[in-house]
Amino acid sequence: MKNAFAETAHTAAFVMLLAFCYSYSAHATVESVTTAVDRNPVMLDESFTLTVVANGDVDREAFEPSALLSDFVVGQTSVSSQTRMINFETSRSTTWSVILFPRQVGTFTIPPITIDGQSSQPISLQVIPVSTSATGEMRDIFVDTALEHDEVYVHQQVRYTVKLYLAKDIERGSLQAPTLEQAEIQQIGNDSEYSEVVNGKRYRVIERTFIIIPQKSGDYTINGPMFQGEVYTDNRQSFGFFNRTQTVNRVGQAQQLTVLPIPAEVNGTFLPSEFVDISEEWSSDLSEWRVGEPITRTITVTAVGLTESLLPDINDRYPPDIKTYPDQANTASAENQQSLVAQRIESVALIPSKPGNFVLLPVEVEWFNVLTEQREFAKLPARTIRVLPAQNSTPDMTAPPAAFAPPQQQQTPDNLVTPPALTTVPLPANQPVFEWRMSNGWMWTTLLALIACVVVLIRRSAVSPSVPMRQSSTVDANEAQLWTELQRALKQANIDAVTAHLIQWLGALTNNSSQDLAWLIERVDDHQLKQFVEQMIASRYSRTAQQWKPAALIAALQRVRREVLGQQKNNALKGLYPAVN
Repeated sequence: MKNAFAETAHTAAFVMLLAFCYSYSAHATVESVTTAVDRNPVMLDESFTLTVVANGDVDREAFEPSALLSDFVVGQTSVSSQTRMINFETSRSTTWSVILFPRQVGTFTIPPITIDGQSSQPISLQVIPVSTSATGEMRDIFVDTALEHDEVYVHQQVRYTVKLYLAKDIERGSLQAPTLEQAEIQQIGNDSEYSEVVNGKRYRVIERTFIIIPQKSGDYTINGPMFQGEVYTDNRQSFGFFNRTQTVNRVGQAQQLTVLPIPAEVNGTFLPSEFVDISEEWSSDLSEWRVGEPITRTITVTAVGLTESLLPDINDRYPPDIKTYPDQANTASAENQQSLVAQRIESVALIPSKPGNFVLLPVEVEWFNVLTEQREFAKLPARTIRVLPAQNSTPDMTAPPAAFAPPQQQQTPDNLVTPPALTTVPLPANQPVFEWRMSNGWMWTTLLALIACVVVLIRRSAVSPSVPMRQSSTVDANEAQLWTELQRALKQANIDAVTAHLIQWLGALTNNSSQDLAWLIERVDDHQLKQFVEQMIASRYSRTAQQWKPAALIAALQRVRREVLGQQKNNALKGLYPAVN
């Protein structure tokens, strides 16, 4: 009896195992593939969702949306799997949800989707213009784009304006930059916000300006920026925090751009600009210039609509009896609401070895005027200078003593040359010139002693670095005051005030004058702080700004402040005890 029971149990287990294996093998391959779209027709700037369902056991990576790229922009793809067991029968399915944006108006076919030998039916999709609506009503959210010129030269900047129209409140949202291959794209200025009535409907408009600088000639399509947001719904059946928002995706219309090559008549560096200027400054009065005395000449080139990397070296030449000690060139870029402004500053210390009259050759920079489409030259004219003999000296100096170090660079002017219709753009100041004078009346013994002292000091400085001077009384006080003002703005949860004070405080903390919040955040290099600042800025799109809670940002800022100030203190202490090799 016992053996019969065991044999029966063994048989039952074997039958169940066979049933399981049969059930698994029956679903080990794809049985069918179906597709569907959530809307049809769809407007040109709207997204729609393509759903692909594969019934059967299939790998999550089996679906490849590349076949859709010819007619649509493929956005985010999500995938989910489901397993069901009914009456000992197991069924599996995998679902892919793909966000698609149409590229142009017309009727298109979503081709059959094939997965493991099974294919779906094709779908005919109609894409209608943005101005067309089934109900004739204006939409609540849309993106508009505008291009300043549709034809520019390579390296010439072109302004690209984006307007986000909102007739509904949004909980959060982000607006991406446009995209263009073979081009540099950056935002200039701050967002502007205002109200506008379109076809009788009032919108809140957020306007953003980008600068696009193409790097290669040809015909291109600028893909419009994409807006992704959560919009509050008007559904009265929503309860609490459930079903209060819905996801909205909008994309700006594409713009066509023709990029012309460099004109054949251009010989040197191609500088396409609306305005280029060259100027000079001298550290001392040229009428009192004497043999052996250094004077620093600073030449500045300013160009509108260019990046600093395009500005060429300044070709300045001097007579052989004037010794030159050039300093390293400084370049910088700034921006206003309309354009980029680039500047290159070159300084050279000049020491004449003979008295007399000298001719300084003209200095010129070739550029291409994009308004007139003509070559032009920014030029410093030639000038004649007179060098007086050294004071209290009989013989002429032939060269400065070799032991003396060349003079340092002159202080950079505090502001840029302001071109027409442009605002003055401040640039960082360089270190002041260390001017030294020498008289032929010195005794050679004194000169030799001085040379020996200089050599000793140079060797000593190579072994023991100088202790940095700490300006704590000014810097710390300024940082502490800005920190207090930032804390006050944070307590009020005023996003605009927090952003402005955060830029000022980070500048003082990192000893930088930049007004670019993103750049300052990168200087601090704290991922958590960057995340909380991005969350604050994202909430800026919503009218219900009081829902933003600053507590997490406050804690992150306090931690970052302790770490940075502590590191600065440690660096200052290390400077007091230099290592000796």
